[in-house]
Parts: sequence; structure tokens; C-alpha cells
Amino acid sequence: MNKKTMPRVVDYPRVTLKNAYELASSIDLLGGRCSVQSAADGMKLKVSGSFNALVSATSKYGLIDIKSGQLSTTPLYRNIKLAYDDNEKIEFERQAFFSMVLFNKLYETFKGKPLPVTMLSKFLVRELNVEENIATRVKNIFIEGLKQIKLLDSDNNVIEIKPAEEEEQSNIEVMAVNNSAEEYSQNKISNSKIIEIQDSNEFSFHIVGPGINTKITIVEEEDFDILNAVIRKIKKKFNFTEGA
Repeated sequence: MNKKTMPRVVDYPRVTLKNAYELASSIDLLGGRCSVQSAADGMKLKVSGSFNALVSATSKYGLIDIKSGQLSTTPLYRNIKLAYDDNEKIEFERQAFFSMVLFNKLYETFKGKPLPVTMLSKFLVRELNVEENIATRVKNIFIEGLKQIKLLDSDNNVIEIKPAEEEEQSNIEVMAVNNSAEEYSQNKISNSKIIEIQDSNEFSFHIVGPGINTKITIVEEEDFDILNAVIRKIKKKFNFTEGA
């Protein structure tokens, strides 16, 4: 009787999200599109098996596209590069990280629980069919990625991402506490959304809300473009319509 074997999972990276972003950045510096050889030259590397693995992983993270021997950066890469603040950057980095089916499965398995670091390699081999000779490497890549996207705490607990509604309610509660604090009362400027910085000719806008915490200082006319872009982003969350 023939023994039935489970198919091997091949959709896992051999490099970290950080390494993949470095390759995408190198391609971006070359105009956002180049050959494999040019990308390797830009990183001072040789085209080899390990470099091709880097290219493949970067594509799986969703940071580059590969077509007809040409590499090009994706909108997701640009979103990470042009994020307005750290919160937004992490949001897009999470999209890239969870583009990996294996990493998404691991996260769903352990979210809200301690990550079994010492036995994770064996778990990868037994439960997810990762090749034994690369399981430890994949484990380390997964752990480093979780730390980068702020989903692993100092005690190796996997942090569960809150639904948008819970996150918004949490932000409202935090703002309510801050509003009652003495420090806020002393610095509050009534009926004004523009704060003039003392001993300075500059103006600054501090915008805080669900998924955003950014400060924009107006120094030149172009800074208003950034401010308007942030305001447009906020308006989209409210689904404002023309004439409303």
C-alpha cells in the first residue's frame, strides 16, 4: 500500500521583510524599474541563488513585481516609503508581512498567546510542512518580522490586532483621559486649530486619531500640500459626499 504524503509548503520566504525592503529601495533608486543584474549591481551583490531567493521573497512580500526579466516596485512599497507617520508605515508593513501565507497561518494560530519559540521550528516542520533544513531560518525570519511590525512583545506574546471599531473606541478613551489631565488644560487654546510655536515664525498642526498620529510643521508653501493630503485621507474615513 502506497503511503500518502502531505504536499510541501513552498510559499515561505528565505529573507526578512527588512531585507526585502532594502532590495525594493535599491530598485526605486534606479528609477523604480530595472533588470535583475542592475538590481544586484545596485546592492553590490552578484546574481546567484541567494540573490534570486531575495528577489523571489521580495515579490512574495508584495514589494516588487517581476515581468519579462524586469523588476519594478509596487504601490505597496510606495505606501511604506511615503507613509505619513510610523503608525501608517507599520500598517502597510503588516500588509506586506501577511502576504506570506505561512506567516499569516502562524499568526492566526498564536495571536493572543505566548509564541512557543523553543519548539516553533518543530511546529513548522510537523504542522506546516516546512523543510527541516530551513525551519530554524524561517522561524527566525518570522520572529524578526513580528518584532518589526510591533506584534511581538518583550515576553514573546503575540499581540492580537484589534478590529477597527475597538481601536477607535480605545483612542476615544485615551483622548478622554488626556482631556481631563492638568497638562492638557494648561496648554489648551480655545476655539483654535492652529497653534503658534513660541519664539518661532513657524506653525504646526498635530493630528491625532484612529491609525494616525502626525505633526506637520509649515515652513514653506509645499508643506500645505502634505497637510491637505492628510486632511483628504481623514475625509475618506467619513465618506463625505459632494453637497452634503
